[in-house]
Amino acid sequence: MTLITFANVVLRYVSDVSIGWSEEVSVFLMLLLVFAGAAAAAFHDQHIRVEFLYDSKNTQTRRRLRMLSVWLTTLVLTALALLLIKTAIGEYAYQEKVSSLDVPRWWLTLPLALLCGLGAWRAAWGGWLRRGIA
Repeated sequence: MTLITFANVVLRYVSDVSIGWSEEVSVFLMLLLVFAGAAAAAFHDQHIRVEFLYDSKNTQTRRRLRMLSVWLTTLVLTALALLLIKTAIGEYAYQEKVSSLDVPRWWLTLPLALLCGLGAWRAAWGGWLRRGIA
């Protein structure tokens, strides 16, 4: 992603020509990194939280807050995965293409749906593994 963006910037300033497909590829790669990172953070319980509120609670309340966080994360990522799958099905049915790359749009949407599903699974699995830990 860095190389693509760097090449685009250099080409734009040197020749006043832009690489048309670089923007779409950069956005896709950024989304891929975000969802892969969300899956890893969900599994390792490393999402951002307000520590001073969490640390001020007793063990039982911490356990409940952690489980609430796990299930809300699982719910949101599952809903996002289902919506992305529905979007990919629509893109496949209408044969939508990415204009600058001339590839089917669902090729880019489906991996994001799978990563959301992986994130939901990892959040649920990580929460199940840590269910008794406060």
